[in-house]
Amino acid sequence: PSFAAEEQMGSFQVHATVFFCLVMLLLNPTEAGREWSSIGINYGRMGNNLPPPAESISLMKSLKVGKVKLYDSDPEVLTALASTGLSVVITVKNEEMASIASSVLKADEWVKHHVLTHYPATKINIITVGNEILSDYNNQDRWLQLVPAMQNIYSSLVRWNLGKRIKVTTTVAMDVLMSSSPPSLGQFRVDISETVMKPMLRFLSNSKSFYFVNVYPYFAYSANADKIPLDYAIFGEVKAPVEDGGLQYTDMLSAQLDANVAAMEKLGYHNIKIAISETGWPTAGDVGANVDLAATYNRRVVARMLADPPLGTPRRPGTFIPTYLFALFNEDQKPGPVSERNWGLLYPNGSQLYHINMTAKIMDSEFKSIKSGRPFPARPTPFLTPVHSSTSTASPGTGQNPTPYYSGAPIPQPSVGYNPPNAPSKSPIPSILPYPPPSPLPLYSSPPPPTTINYPPPCMPYPPTNPAPYIPSPTPTTPVTTPPYPPSNPTNPYAPNPPSTSPAYALWCVAKPTVPNSVLQKAMDYACGAGADCKSVLPNGLCYMPDTVVAHASYAFNSYWQNNKRIGGTCDFGGTAMLITMDP
Repeated sequence: PSFAAEEQMGSFQVHATVFFCLVMLLLNPTEAGREWSSIGINYGRMGNNLPPPAESISLMKSLKVGKVKLYDSDPEVLTALASTGLSVVITVKNEEMASIASSVLKADEWVKHHVLTHYPATKINIITVGNEILSDYNNQDRWLQLVPAMQNIYSSLVRWNLGKRIKVTTTVAMDVLMSSSPPSLGQFRVDISETVMKPMLRFLSNSKSFYFVNVYPYFAYSANADKIPLDYAIFGEVKAPVEDGGLQYTDMLSAQLDANVAAMEKLGYHNIKIAISETGWPTAGDVGANVDLAATYNRRVVARMLADPPLGTPRRPGTFIPTYLFALFNEDQKPGPVSERNWGLLYPNGSQLYHINMTAKIMDSEFKSIKSGRPFPARPTPFLTPVHSSTSTASPGTGQNPTPYYSGAPIPQPSVGYNPPNAPSKSPIPSILPYPPPSPLPLYSSPPPPTTINYPPPCMPYPPTNPAPYIPSPTPTTPVTTPPYPPSNPTNPYAPNPPSTSPAYALWCVAKPTVPNSVLQKAMDYACGAGADCKSVLPNGLCYMPDTVVAHASYAFNSYWQNNKRIGGTCDFGGTAMLITMDP
């Protein structure tokens, strides 16, 4: 045939193919666009009574989720997910990251074993490198390994022609921000902004990947239930929207998301897509944790995120935001307060704690009323508010950095004596005790403390299990413009074994016993004036004995730190305090 005839035949084949694809989309609209236009679920397995993966995946499909996020890359789970149509997020565990960051060969090995073995039968579409790495202060050496590990995994995918099909990212918590309320003041912490976040955002932008963030309005609400209207946390009817630079916020989730967007914009990145890697509401255990509120919050999240056309946020209107609810099951082996074990949509036997429709086709008013029989729990003492840490295990993220901006709520500051640029001035924090308002403390350097320190045992406010504290530097440091990343292509391609990892320990903030009493007294006055609960160390108080300045200061320091570390409080007090891992 002639060239013209061949060209005409080729044109016919192209049009026929396009027509066939359109017909298939019309015949099967459920699968079309299902990958993104659907709600995802976090599948954690920290339980000794959970069904096997195949049964769990059947339960996911019965909930009509379109995506699932895993906290590892377990081959049994990935095999069970084959041919299910579910899009899958897998995770490079935190302890695997060091070797992958140091060698492209190690990254290749990981991709071959965990991706190519299962893809494309299992629809892996995202790899998260680490889980809340930047919230783990016990392993800060991993922070500078994060972006090189992401780059090496991505380079391996590109070599296998999967760079456009599988995105690479990491999961961060809200505590990567040092300020977030109002949202326009969103700004990354000074200890990671230049060295980690800027190169990470450059990578996400160049690879057209997502910024994955764990956002939990529940934590901010439960810690400030006397200041934050419940409706603002659960997408209710807010009478007075929050005004921020001409934008109006009627829900806390949008404010938290836009705080991250503002932080990215401050580093010059305006177009990176944002996704919610975790959000949810617990059904039992702590303030505001009950079935009614969990059902209301999660149903409304689904309805909002699947709205057609997309709602987006005030800062990014009309934008679809991929969202993964936390979590599929209640997990009885998770440490910490009762609420840690009560985030699931399902009991281990597969029955639902409450009805939820993952397609947003049922309105609030159409759901049956829930009679949970669970009273609204009394508010716990501030230092028992849980801090969630999920280091390569399924646990709600540390999405509770700031006190959300609402009706004049004070804007939290990252550390003693430090104000971010353009932030409004701080107002004195009222105290119920007759202490003066705090004034900045001079820095004090002291010799190393002795190995054994005697403190009053029963009175120290007990920290939550497995915390991931936020401990920024008390003053801004000079940004590091060239981060000292390990090389992506080392001379020796064989990476050493990753360093052994130790479990995250509980932490207490105590006074350094080598600091003079006069200096400690000033630091203690600061802590008490800044809101620490110091009544117990007043004369006749429960913890007045032993009557020493170091014991009283330790109690005050720990009270302040446990109560304020979520919103940027540090254990420093002008260099007079330190963190210890043994219960004093």
